[in-house]
Amino acid sequence: MKMRRELVLVIGVGLGLLCLAPTPGDVGGCGREPELLDERAYAETRRATDCTRCTECGIGTARCSVACRTDVAAPLGFPEGCAPLLRDGEVCVRALKAASCESYASYLSDESPQIPTECQFCRPRAPVPVTSALVGDAGK
Repeated sequence: MKMRRELVLVIGVGLGLLCLAPTPGDVGGCGREPELLDERAYAETRRATDCTRCTECGIGTARCSVACRTDVAAPLGFPEGCAPLLRDGEVCVRALKAASCESYASYLSDESPQIPTECQFCRPRAPVPVTSALVGDAGK
């Protein structure tokens, strides 16, 4: 009986200690306030990342040549109405840095460049079809 009580006590203390661990919001990330992504800073970071990866991977496309030019400003280009958050840009750049050379070559292809899923934070919304059920019986 005494051993069982000690076991319960040890388990209780162990569970209590586990409850003291930080939660995801306590260590940053989830708990920070949303901040809009600076378009110019993102464009410069993206260009530098593209140039570095082109050099590392030996990709010789025209898009790589443009990315490595420092004599012109990095192209800006968020679509109208797009307001990505800083976190969106961070995730995109992290994915670009982790991509294989084969994947990166597809991102900077001159014929049909692919866009990594992590960098598709400004997708155009599909139009919503208007039906009589949505409009109601306004015509009656």
